[in-house]
Amino acid sequence: MHAVPWKIRFAQHVLGINGAAYWPMHPDSQLDYPNRVLLGRDSWPGIAPLCYVSANMGIVIGDGVTVGREVGLISGDHDPTRLTNYLDSDPQIIGNHCIIEDGCTILPGVELAEHIVVTRGSVVTRSCLQPRAILGGNPARVVGTHDRLGTGNRRGCAARLYPCKRFRQLRAPQSAPSLSGAFRRRIGRCRRRLSMCGWGILVHRDGRSVERRHLQAMADAVAHRGPDAEGVIGLGSVGLAHRRLKVIDVHDRSNQPMQLGDSWLIFNGAIYNFQELRGELEVLGHSFHTRSDTEVLLHALDEWGSDALPRLNGMFSFAFHDARRGTLLLARDRFGIKPLCYHLSGNLLIAGSEAKQLLATGLVEPRPNLSAARIFLETGRLNVDEHTLFADIVNLLPGHWLEIDLASHKVERRRWYDLAERIEPARPPYAEAVSTIRDLLGDSVRLRHIANVPLGAALSGGLDSTAIAALSRPLLADPSQHPVFTTWHDAAGHDERALAASVANRFGYRHIEVPVDLPGYFTPGWLQTFARLQDQPLPSGSHFNEYALFETARGHGVTVFLDGQGSDEYFGGYGEYWFAAQRAALLSGRFGEVWTNLRARSLSTGEPLLLTTRKWIASQLGAVPRVSVLMDGAFPAGIAGTIASDSELPRDFEALVLAEIGRLSIPYQLHSQDRFAMAFGVESRLPFLDYRLVEYVAGLPVRYRVGGGWQKRILRDAVPELPDAVRWRRQKNGFSSPDAGYWVANNGAMRAMIDDALGTLAPFVDAALVRRRLDGLTPTAGDYDQAMFRLISLAAWVRAFDVRL
Repeated sequence: MHAVPWKIRFAQHVLGINGAAYWPMHPDSQLDYPNRVLLGRDSWPGIAPLCYVSANMGIVIGDGVTVGREVGLISGDHDPTRLTNYLDSDPQIIGNHCIIEDGCTILPGVELAEHIVVTRGSVVTRSCLQPRAILGGNPARVVGTHDRLGTGNRRGCAARLYPCKRFRQLRAPQSAPSLSGAFRRRIGRCRRRLSMCGWGILVHRDGRSVERRHLQAMADAVAHRGPDAEGVIGLGSVGLAHRRLKVIDVHDRSNQPMQLGDSWLIFNGAIYNFQELRGELEVLGHSFHTRSDTEVLLHALDEWGSDALPRLNGMFSFAFHDARRGTLLLARDRFGIKPLCYHLSGNLLIAGSEAKQLLATGLVEPRPNLSAARIFLETGRLNVDEHTLFADIVNLLPGHWLEIDLASHKVERRRWYDLAERIEPARPPYAEAVSTIRDLLGDSVRLRHIANVPLGAALSGGLDSTAIAALSRPLLADPSQHPVFTTWHDAAGHDERALAASVANRFGYRHIEVPVDLPGYFTPGWLQTFARLQDQPLPSGSHFNEYALFETARGHGVTVFLDGQGSDEYFGGYGEYWFAAQRAALLSGRFGEVWTNLRARSLSTGEPLLLTTRKWIASQLGAVPRVSVLMDGAFPAGIAGTIASDSELPRDFEALVLAEIGRLSIPYQLHSQDRFAMAFGVESRLPFLDYRLVEYVAGLPVRYRVGGGWQKRILRDAVPELPDAVRWRRQKNGFSSPDAGYWVANNGAMRAMIDDALGTLAPFVDAALVRRRLDGLTPTAGDYDQAMFRLISLAAWVRAFDVRL
């Protein structure tokens, strides 16, 4: 049956094959199809507003084709009112299961084969093609006379095309689709996996020229990070690849790699103080041709080299080919918000935003780091140091740079930022500290609103995201156009929609609820997909929230996203900080404060005061083991893995802050958030990780942060416009997931998944021992061990990358 919405007028000889649908440009508009438009099964030309089709001389659209908004499919003389014989011209032929993204124009005489994505902003003309050639095929990238075809070029070389193997699964619904409905999400999921801001660099230290295919493979592997533009360039023994997400100065003039003289830059992230730096550089004689932070960074590095890094306020990773100094500089921001991993061996250096880029070249094998895998299974910890789960790939640590002398090929790695050295203990009056924090956080939020694309934000019922929402309100002309997103599970203790909605209403924001389907995601297949996106397994189902959050944000047109990550690690939001704060108070002789805090802690947790006191005393008398009972001793003796230093947390408050920010909490949280945000072409910005704010708060007395019966005490006082239900809330849910509830409700399914995982991990794990321990467990929340989830997730990672254990 044809799905034929109202107010569409069909011209003669229109053929709609089974399942074809025709959709209007606007509820009040009409769409003409003059003289022979052929649409195949489940084709959807123009499911969004402003799509137009002129078929004077023939357009043939194959099965399952999806056409985005503001797309022109034009034939003949481009006059939609003139009827011309279909046989008198070369038709446009768009093959089966293609996607033509927003803002594209496809001109006469073009033929696209099956499984093609034409990225947004492209103009495709016949000059893109070899004579009588067809773009596409499997697995062809681009068949034509040009190696690289960018976007937005109206001279005929504007399309970058990719095969989509998953399109055979797409089927249009039998009723009119909603742009935010299931059909849009399924299409978006496939499209974004194809078009996954990311960069890669390859250096042959023996002087050999790089091969373009290796650079292209690196760009393709992280196309999801930059769906808006691509740049690949070889500079002899150095090759650069970049995929761009347009956020600041969205014109093509700011595409990368960006050149200054003979120097080149590829960069991922945002420099929030770029306008101030630009003014300083202009005084020094630099001139600029764009309005981008990328060009400012390029000139800053040209002027100051690595000494530019402390001047930057932002999140970044980059590679700078410095022709004047004869060096290649790779660097990462202070806290590691933006990723940088690399492989260095013999005469080869490969670096990039994600490990999968390095593997895609075929020059690095996916060998496992068994020590890191053991630590993950026993403790759940990832990214605790430079090592990844791939034996031959390491991370450049936060606040570090790596430099190669291109003449001598000497490699030097150095730390350029150390939070411990930047903290200056201070005891300002409490009211003064409150005012300073208010100013610093407010300015951080203001800087992170700088963008030329739509913004959105996370909003839970917690203090951090609500504080960002409150401080964002004065920056917005129309808050009703500012979407805020709340994830929720259908389980007690994991649904804060009501509180989040009250905050959204208070500030006038558009509130969007994001359900998270734990049983739907908790499958080996989905975990394999997540492992592929993350380059590592997930430690718990809480990260499903991130995936659903960013998928929904992108579906609502958000490109820049503000989130509350990082606050707990230095304001003292976690339980371990409470324990450490009581120790500090006791050692300082503030016994009354300890008593006040013990009573408040009891109220927060709902535990009896005596139990709270006993737990605190136990924390001071000995280490609390953090190794999974299920996995303890379940590895061959030959597999190394030092976990002693990770089995307990520092007892001192200041030492705990440095540990959580440097290796225990922040690194893996930032890794996960970056990968899931960029999987959907979303730039996640974190106001609480502005280094000025972190350094100031970390130098304040402990009792300012955890005292008077409250955790994060000074933050509560710094944002008084928060609703009292949030500001004086004691319980903290966090970004959690009801994993234990799944074990109880789906015990048989989970045991089967664990058994299957043990089969995959058998060369590495004592499967018989783990199975015996599992047999002794009951399907109750008390018997749930998070290592159960980690086993299934690690096995999914092994399969996703075909790792040989």
